[in-house]
Amino acid sequence: MILKLVKIGNANSSDIVLDFFAGSGTTGHAVLDLNKQDNGNRKFILVQLPEPCGPESEAFKAGYKTIADITKERVRRVIKKLNKEDEDKLGLDGKKKDRGFKVFKLAESNFKTWESAGSQGSQTKLTKQMELHINHVRKNRTQDDILFEILLKSGFPLATPIEKLSLARKSVHSAAGGALLIC
Repeated sequence: MILKLVKIGNANSSDIVLDFFAGSGTTGHAVLDLNKQDNGNRKFILVQLPEPCGPESEAFKAGYKTIADITKERVRRVIKKLNKEDEDKLGLDGKKKDRGFKVFKLAESNFKTWESAGSQGSQTKLTKQMELHINHVRKNRTQDDILFEILLKSGFPLATPIEKLSLARKSVHSAAGGALLIC
């Protein structure tokens, strides 16, 4: 039914389909199937709150703690199945179809915020504020966390192609074919 709705919605082969109530990932599944049928390149954004699965539910017993976990697993399985079906096929451009996906969780910034009110008044307050920002990255943040926040704050979409390079023995991420380099 969702596949038919995407068709009725006249989603062009390069459109983005958005589902704010992803549930088990049916919309993502439908978009992937439709792309397979018509060789489209539609993308999808699925939004699902991490609603807990009831402890007595079959999903919980199968190891899924939240509905979002079910969503992610379904999309992974559909992609795996489609990739297996197309194992020996190349697209019209001579490349294999990219069916990868990324999962993002909404969280506070990875960077500590400067409290301007906390630095006014005395030299001691300013010194304390500066000491807090010697390392301005919050604890337990990954390189990917920081990379994607910088991309978003720089105006790049989440689907921007990223390549990892080595320059002067340092890891550098090249976004959009070198439009932005992040180290």
